[in-house]
Amino acid sequence: MKDLTQVSRRNFLKSSSVLTTGLLISFTASAGAKKLASLLAYGPAGTGFSPNVFLKIGTDNTIRILLTHVEMGQGIWTTLPMLVAEELDCDWNQIVIEHAPAGKEFNHSAYGMQITGGSSSTWSEFDRYRQAGATARTLLVQAAAQKLGVKPADCRTENSQVIVGDKKLNYGELADAAAKLPSVSNIPLRDPKDWKYIGKSRVERLDAPEKVNGQAIFGIDVHFPGVLTAV
Repeated sequence: MKDLTQVSRRNFLKSSSVLTTGLLISFTASAGAKKLASLLAYGPAGTGFSPNVFLKIGTDNTIRILLTHVEMGQGIWTTLPMLVAEELDCDWNQIVIEHAPAGKEFNHSAYGMQITGGSSSTWSEFDRYRQAGATARTLLVQAAAQKLGVKPADCRTENSQVIVGDKKLNYGELADAAAKLPSVSNIPLRDPKDWKYIGKSRVERLDAPEKVNGQAIFGIDVHFPGVLTAV
């Protein structure tokens, strides 16, 4: 067996990766971890609106987005939420991000398993995350239209609100009603000429504050009783 001290870091990573274009990371979680992650992501039963596994809108107007890929400095902590926000028309300041728990519903859309690698996070989620936002927006508009007694076509959305004339309803106050509506699918996505977030420089990275003030938790910060460190 070849001495590892004679293998360069680059060659080691190349030989360890399923994809030759980068380091591939797969992750799993125990049953207990899955349950905890689920509670963190979705909260008590019967509260808020979860049109899909990637998104939940709370009655407090919180926009909670689950990331199917791991943030490793490539910026997807901000990029993937931008895809949702583009179609959802939500207030950027109300977004809360969490990494998804283990589960087949969070599998990579091209590779069929729950991974991050190969510079694939953005292109693989480009349509799926936008569709998640568009689905939620459509149901919120339907809920508002029913509440105000108008047609969905009479409604418009902006900054986490459904607007009809001089009346404005926050997404949070529509969340429970939207959750009771029949599901919808294949919602038309916005034309690129109408994008507000994608390709723009109007938003700041969502992970920047924690990384600056020291609150960010990295792999090296995680400790369990009895676990030893090998280097």
